Amino acid sequence: FFAFVSQHMRLAAFIGLASCLSESQASFVCSPTKTPFRTLGQRRCDPPQQQQSQLVRTPSLGIEYCSRCNWMLRSAWLGQELLTTFNASLAEVRLLPNAVEAGVFNVTLTTEGAGSVLVWNRAEEGRFPEAKELKQRVRDVLDPDFSLGRAA
Repeated sequence: FFAFVSQHMRLAAFIGLASCLSESQASFVCSPTKTPFRTLGQRRCDPPQQQQSQLVRTPSLGIEYCSRCNWMLRSAWLGQELLTTFNASLAEVRLLPNAVEAGVFNVTLTTEGAGSVLVWNRAEEGRFPEAKELKQRVRDVLDPDFSLGRAA
């Protein structure tokens, strides 16, 4: 009886894994032996992380912050403000913790045309950016004709 149940459970698990594959992932076979370790939030049937990290979507905004200074919440808040304002323009906002450099807080905008542009550097400015001022600088690089209106 237990062998019968075990066999049907394995079949049900395989059907569950196969159902979450998209057509573009058809060549990738879901199996625990192919991907024994997954990153947080990654489903078992997702392609390995090496394939996903090669995709770069632009324009993207990177907020590098000192993780030893506990600046993650400030970084997340500014990222949320920028995503809300430029929701149709930004492809992604990345939070980049840095435990090596003490006191680092850099905002970098990467576009296809301009490449990587340092929008804010806390060491040079001597302070953190106000949301309004950071939005204006991102707007100037991303789309100078974009009206911030009341968002700023």
